[in-house]
Amino acid sequence: MGEKKIIIRNAREGDIPTIREMELASWGEELAATEEMFRARLEVFPKGVFVALMGERLVGVVVTEILANYDLARPTPKWLATTDNGFIRGSHDPKGDTFFGVDLSTVLDVDRARIGTMLVERERLLLQDLGLKRGVLGSRIPAYHRFAGKMPVEEYVWARDPQTGLLLDWQLNFYSQMGFAPVKIMPDYIEDPESMNFGVIVVWENPRRP
Repeated sequence: MGEKKIIIRNAREGDIPTIREMELASWGEELAATEEMFRARLEVFPKGVFVALMGERLVGVVVTEILANYDLARPTPKWLATTDNGFIRGSHDPKGDTFFGVDLSTVLDVDRARIGTMLVERERLLLQDLGLKRGVLGSRIPAYHRFAGKMPVEEYVWARDPQTGLLLDWQLNFYSQMGFAPVKIMPDYIEDPESMNFGVIVVWENPRRP
């Protein structure tokens, strides 16, 4: 039997309890978004919240907001400030020109790269439909804790495996393969021991926008 078909659709309020369970499994209690956060996200920008379904099972979610005057040379120093503490009520600006990736989560027992790719692709289509200039997000670097004693983060972010040619960090490599380019390393970006609290701002420029 082949792989089950995956459907991408906008999230609904009834999805929130299942999304919360998935968030807890993916991120743990400290980093997982709450049900209240997802309700706020759906209220503020429902077009920017998509879920992936495999059959009847919800297996992934992606959330974005729109920002105005986002300065790539001086990005907002913390994820919490960029996303209004994850609620996006005070940060989302429908008149802005930049998509910001707030959340991407999947269940753990599926092809996470495949589902994540489909969700990000759907968000990029929405970005283009809205005529926005770029997509931006603060990527984790979850493998860095294994390399922190061997190389500084400035070297690690661009380091590649000599055998595969892929970036050492699997999450940065995922975004790189989708055309997102790293532009800035952010210390103390989010409380994330695996990433040693670093984030990396990555950018995808809309090729349809002059």
